[in-house]
Amino acid sequence: MRGVILTSMLLAGCSSWPEAGRGGLAERYPEALFPIEAGHEVGVGHALRLDIEQGARHLDVLVINGAQLCFPAAVAEAQLREARLWRELDGGLLGDCANDLQVQRERLGALERSLTAVLAEGRCRLPEQRPARRADTGEQDLAALQALLNADNQFAFGSAEVNPKYAARLTRAALALHDRPEVTLEIVGHADPIGDDAAVEGLAQRRAEAVVRHLVALGLPSTRLHWSARGASQPLVPGEAPEVRLVNRRVAITLLDHRSPPAP
Repeated sequence: MRGVILTSMLLAGCSSWPEAGRGGLAERYPEALFPIEAGHEVGVGHALRLDIEQGARHLDVLVINGAQLCFPAAVAEAQLREARLWRELDGGLLGDCANDLQVQRERLGALERSLTAVLAEGRCRLPEQRPARRADTGEQDLAALQALLNADNQFAFGSAEVNPKYAARLTRAALALHDRPEVTLEIVGHADPIGDDAAVEGLAQRRAEAVVRHLVALGLPSTRLHWSARGASQPLVPGEAPEVRLVNRRVAITLLDHRSPPAP
């Protein structure tokens, strides 16, 4: 009899579930287990990989801005440390990798501050800038940049983490945008409709902010970036299928060219 009562209690306890978006096992959608593509790694190793990639892009920007000319030894040291980080990650030495990653962040920050100082004081002079682009190619360049910024821009279910493929595209675009100071970016975060309105809106906002942080880390001033969120109110594709919801978990970026029109 005691076993029958215990079984009845267990069954009764499992007879109701939180509605979608309210937590619990109702949130275990298949796409949550496979964030962007099958086999995509998660956990500490994945987080370290993203941080190493972001540091690599930071170093790329510093080199473009003259760090290799002004501080060649510091750049060489950072490149060697970056190679060691990849070896530690691939070898499963996650603790060592995390420690060295912290050192790399601090050294890159110090290098950026030193570079800014010597350039401002004229103690290190860079070569003359290359000629400006021809005006008739400007619109084509802008369209290509906008296409780059809106490709592979999806997010995993419930996540505001920029996926590695999109991070690489942001890096390429940021490098090009350094030569286009007249261009500003309108960044709008979107989400699928799973969850209550406040949670969906908040997730869309965090996605936009994640992209902004990434671009700022790559050297774009925040004054050129304007961001907002639309929640699930403006889906790119209507529908509720998993693949449709993946497409709608995104950021949309529009480039605005603020050059003055040519004189008549």
